Amino acid sequence: MKENFSTRILCSDSSGALLLKKYDTSLTPGEPFSCEENRVILSGGFGSLSPETTQILSPTLQLNSDIGDFSEKQLLTIAEAELKRNQSLTINNYEVEVDPRVCVIADDVSLLDDFADTYGGLLEIEPLLLKGVSTEYPVITELSIEEADPGYRVKYRKHAPIKFDVCTYCGECGRACPEKCISPHLHIDFSSCTYCKECEKVCKYKAVDIHSVEETVFRIPAIIVLGKLSIELPENKKMIFQGNQVSAYLKTLYSYEIKEVVCHNNNICQYSGRLGIGCGRCVDSCPHGALKRNAQGIAIDHVLCEACGNCVAVCPTGAMQNGNFKDEDLLKYLGAHGMAEGAKLVIGGESELHTLWWDYAGERLESTLFLEYDSIRFLSYYHLLTMFSHGFSKIVLLGNGDIRESKVLAGQVERANAISNALFSYDCVQLISTAEFLLQDLDKTAHPLTGFLNNLTGENRKENLSHILQAMLSASGKELSVEESMFDFTMITCSEGCTHCFACLNECKTRALRTDENSLTLDYAAGLCVGCGVCVGVCPEKVLGMKPVTVIDNEFFTEKQLAKTEPALCKGCGKVFGTRKALDRVMQILSSKEAVNTDHFEYCGECRVVNLFEAQKT
Repeated sequence: MKENFSTRILCSDSSGALLLKKYDTSLTPGEPFSCEENRVILSGGFGSLSPETTQILSPTLQLNSDIGDFSEKQLLTIAEAELKRNQSLTINNYEVEVDPRVCVIADDVSLLDDFADTYGGLLEIEPLLLKGVSTEYPVITELSIEEADPGYRVKYRKHAPIKFDVCTYCGECGRACPEKCISPHLHIDFSSCTYCKECEKVCKYKAVDIHSVEETVFRIPAIIVLGKLSIELPENKKMIFQGNQVSAYLKTLYSYEIKEVVCHNNNICQYSGRLGIGCGRCVDSCPHGALKRNAQGIAIDHVLCEACGNCVAVCPTGAMQNGNFKDEDLLKYLGAHGMAEGAKLVIGGESELHTLWWDYAGERLESTLFLEYDSIRFLSYYHLLTMFSHGFSKIVLLGNGDIRESKVLAGQVERANAISNALFSYDCVQLISTAEFLLQDLDKTAHPLTGFLNNLTGENRKENLSHILQAMLSASGKELSVEESMFDFTMITCSEGCTHCFACLNECKTRALRTDENSLTLDYAAGLCVGCGVCVGVCPEKVLGMKPVTVIDNEFFTEKQLAKTEPALCKGCGKVFGTRKALDRVMQILSSKEAVNTDHFEYCGECRVVNLFEAQKT
């Protein structure tokens, strides 16, 4: 007797309460998954196997139902976590319509004519002729092409000798020209013009200026260069094509869907667009040119983004996020699983989990949670240690094809294992292919932590990482030696001369630098620092420095006082309105300027206004 496809379905009853039911059905690959039950919200299954299914299909629920060793109550918890995860997705999906405008450049009129005859009905052509005479195309004298966002900025100059608003078309200029280079259409052939100005002399209305030029600037998404032209082009030639590449250009003329998988939070990004300095690891890691620095910070070009995950993996603060599974959602998910100490976590994309289900459905594995993660390339060593800190003694990453070739992912796995190996003498992360996966290899390993960190927030990766590392150091009783090439732990130093202007505080979004308004100290939490160097760059006194850290111990996470100063007290009301060092510095600078009255500088803002008003009355 043929057995049906078996899964679990998450439904709601008439009161809205969630119920998990076992459901058997006949399933055909390529056809939607159908269910006769009412109020089905989520089902175990695979979206690629059952496309166009209306409810959510969860590979996580399917694997844990068929291979995991879970009670129905535990499976309900997993199903509810999957539902919350899907409801929290923040990916924008939209379709981009093609822009058919193209600038076509040539030095031969016949090339432009042929192109216009062939593609004029399909494209909006902006033609430019570099030399010759034409009544149809602008003949240009100067040309510059710059990269714009998006496309290109084209600027050119062309001769504009005739002022058509005053010209009466009397024809005197044409008859006076000894070279006969003025056509009946009032186009001048400057290749034969001698600039004798006879045309100017005979024009009674001053409609001719043989040296007049006109400048035009426009933006265009693509450029086609016909013939062998010697023109300067920008470095980015992605949408610049030669005459023999027209077919390649035409292939770009289709509407396409954009999924903004990667998202960026400038509020915790340690790159300062205003100053043009700071962390740029995401930009440096992007192989597709989809990330750029600008005056506002880091910008994502979602057209170029391939969702490779590199930028999310290397981001030290969490400013770069995977919209399919943000940090805060992962923390909530891990906090809800309720797995026993020493459990294993097997993570992979839908394809990898589908293969695993196909090979092992029906076999049971104790204390193992299977988790679908759209691409493990998004994972950083922070994510891996977070999973470890939630009670998973072994994290298995399933990667096939180019995923396993990712140097960024390999580096993140190496970092996580370097820490767990140094402190507990074993690798907590394993990166394998589905073909290498064996159930018997996942033996239970005792977890070295006695308490798990289920109270982390998703706001700042470095802050969470500090809590995790402190717990690991405490459990191991060891210190962690750090190779400078492998980790990004930094120490900020402060020498004499700090005026406590606190310019550095305005740029530190991870709160590694902070102050106490009462004691007027500059304090530093090394565990929160990402080593971006913005504070060093912005310091007007140049007293801040930065050095790498080679040893991580409990002392490293102790907040340190970098500098302290006396408060500046208002002479009028006695209120603190600044620091004495900063005030003395200002007074020193202004003392050499005779025209500046400094009598009111030792008062707070309110008292200063009162004093100035009283001084005017007298």
